[in-house]
Amino acid sequence: MLKKLQSNLLVNHPLLWNLKLVPILILIVIFNILFFFLGYFSTKFTFNNYTRFPYDHYNEPNFPLYGIAILSSLLTLIVWLTFYLKNNGFKSLYPRTSFSLFKEWILSYFIIIGAFLYCFSFYQGSLTKTRSYASLEETNKTLDLLVKINYLIPNVYLNDYNDIESGNFPNSLLSLKNYQYTRKDSIYSHQVHEWLIKENKDSIKSTLNSFLDLHKKHHLKTNLTTDSWIKFYYHPPEYILDSYLKLDNYKDNYYYFNHVYHNIFEAYNSLEPVLKFVLITFYIALVFSLIIFSIRVTHAKAWITSFIILGLLIFTSGIFMAILDFISFGYTSQNLYTYFWLLTFLILFLHLESKILGKNKTKGFSSISLNLVLWIFPFVPYIIFIIFMNWCKNLSPIENRSSSCIYSYFSENLDKFLWLNLILSIVVLFFFVKQIKVWKSLPEE
Repeated sequence: MLKKLQSNLLVNHPLLWNLKLVPILILIVIFNILFFFLGYFSTKFTFNNYTRFPYDHYNEPNFPLYGIAILSSLLTLIVWLTFYLKNNGFKSLYPRTSFSLFKEWILSYFIIIGAFLYCFSFYQGSLTKTRSYASLEETNKTLDLLVKINYLIPNVYLNDYNDIESGNFPNSLLSLKNYQYTRKDSIYSHQVHEWLIKENKDSIKSTLNSFLDLHKKHHLKTNLTTDSWIKFYYHPPEYILDSYLKLDNYKDNYYYFNHVYHNIFEAYNSLEPVLKFVLITFYIALVFSLIIFSIRVTHAKAWITSFIILGLLIFTSGIFMAILDFISFGYTSQNLYTYFWLLTFLILFLHLESKILGKNKTKGFSSISLNLVLWIFPFVPYIIFIIFMNWCKNLSPIENRSSSCIYSYFSENLDKFLWLNLILSIVVLFFFVKQIKVWKSLPEE
């Protein structure tokens, strides 16, 4: 069936056939589903021996699984490129419209995005599994409960009785009348504080029972009981601690609850990191797609030469800026580095345009300029953005308050600018492809 479909595409849609669009999309969808389930089943919470994959704030990322995803992405692209690069109608002077050339690039771009989303699918599988442990409402209630318990049982982080005597006592019940609400969770601390002051014993018991129910739910053991808490801590009106209640595994249990439910909460509020993940993926795919596209429109010798020249530019400019940074103590190198790449791009672009707009001229070394322009142009708006931000930063608020406001606004909305830059790059390439088609018609010598 697939072979018949490919034959039909060869006759009616040669571009789609050359891109091997159908088989590569099937492969990409299968791998994305596979890595989603891999992320789902590799993520686990065990409260008596806490582990979570692929990522949390305390454990290192699961590099082997992410490494497998990255390796699979690269292998997918290698297999696809093996078939895709076999035929090139543009180099064979096959009649092609500018839009057809642009469509070839945009389709290859989306193919590369799909291949690079394996890590994202793995991450989404992990988030989905994390959310399955508790609803958002249940998670919020549990986190609120833990704040109250942290106040009611002040020996959460204490090691021995000496900590109490020395005053190393967070959220102590020793001085209720002088308690200051300085914590982020002061709303719930204040609530418990009021219970103690007003001797609201029923609310306190209900909170303790809910905490004990949480132990039962997750099959954890503790020698804490509501009666034992009343005996050791409940001494109205001052609640002076004349005894110390030794709780088995209490600190570990509290840590597990707090750690796990904070991760679940983050999984429900992960829109920002997810968008950053997607943005990075889109930019990496953009760079790869332009590298492949440059191979399609120029020849291998020019591509290799361009790659070497780019490497030399990065290396020499980096060395020069490091020396300048040492001499000037870091005051000028960053600005000069951005100006250097902006000037480099303008020189290459003007050289290319002089060939395209000139009459009776040959390509010469313009194929190198074309490759470098394709590789650098997506970063040009960002380079200009950095120059503008440095300009705003160097102006003191006294000299120009508006520049300070602009700097603050763009600093807080950098991600929006990067999305806009991504869209702008696609639009610019749509028009630039027409220039490439004109350039291709120039004689080689």
